[in-house]
Amino acid sequence: MAGLEWISETCQLTNSCPEDLPNPGSPVLLFQNNGDMSFTPLEPLLVYDEPGYSVALTFTDREGDGDMDLLVLQDQGRNGRTEAPPSAFYRNDAGLLTNDAPEVNTNLTISGMGMATWDLNLDGLLDYCMTDTGPIHCLISDGQGWYDAGIAMGLVPEDVGDAETWSGWSIELEDFDNDGILDVAVAGGKPTGDTQTNATYADAIFQGKEDGTFDDLSAEIGFGDTRDHFGMAAADFDGNGATDLLIGTSYGPPSRWSSPCTEGAWTQITLRGAPENSSAIGATVEVEAGAVHLRRELSSTRALGQSLAPLHFGLGSATQIDRILIRWPDGATTELADLPSRRPLTVSHPARNN
Repeated sequence: MAGLEWISETCQLTNSCPEDLPNPGSPVLLFQNNGDMSFTPLEPLLVYDEPGYSVALTFTDREGDGDMDLLVLQDQGRNGRTEAPPSAFYRNDAGLLTNDAPEVNTNLTISGMGMATWDLNLDGLLDYCMTDTGPIHCLISDGQGWYDAGIAMGLVPEDVGDAETWSGWSIELEDFDNDGILDVAVAGGKPTGDTQTNATYADAIFQGKEDGTFDDLSAEIGFGDTRDHFGMAAADFDGNGATDLLIGTSYGPPSRWSSPCTEGAWTQITLRGAPENSSAIGATVEVEAGAVHLRRELSSTRALGQSLAPLHFGLGSATQIDRILIRWPDGATTELADLPSRRPLTVSHPARNN
């Protein structure tokens, strides 16, 4: 991504934000789909002894067992707390949700705003990167739980003043330069409703390296906009094979950043799930192409920005895709081999082909 010149375009859209935020918050509300366009409320999840405040959660199959678990990030308390209560991770055992965050080391005390999911160390278990007031957190699986490696991976912004008070919101893990190595983009904005006067905020973009660490390229490519930005979505908006970004704010028009990095190979995979889960939420896709080996999950809604469903994979110099393995949420699998790169691909669940 060095030398990358992104094109910033301002879209003529407006948005507004209410003056007052919820106080003091509420439990996590769950609703069961009855299959007839109606829903039944389930027992609310009270994360801790009293209601908290959260803007970021996602259903994710953290163990690869076909059950969707629930990761809930907590924000600063709106009821007089000076810090956020710990995040919660609900393990799903045949429909029984149990918060075992302390046991698997995911009970972070952060102001969680956004999150993104990949299998970063290719151990078959998903990893989770999330924003906070301060450096990015990346929870990397180790077979027993997760450990926070964000700082060790270099996900600390260099050009925002005090990195410890940097306020990050939406986060995207994508391969913006199609070299087969993930990059990271973060929208930075002022903590909403916060009384802090020392918070720093600016957008940031990090280029991934082969050793698993990242370099902050925000200043080099002019990405570090200091306006309040909160929501962000990634997609190939112009159809040139490179992932672009749309970054939004509550108080003005969004900006679109277009990437011209089309030299590297790529594939874009759209999943058509089984009839009961047509969006294939929870499916994992593994792609092997030459030296490139990547694995990611098709996530549900995460936080302030939601990207398009097609999954983008940068493939570097690969001229073809050696193997694609799709594990559908119901346990079915689809394996494909010897496919051309540099083109979109649609794959349907086996039940749709019968």
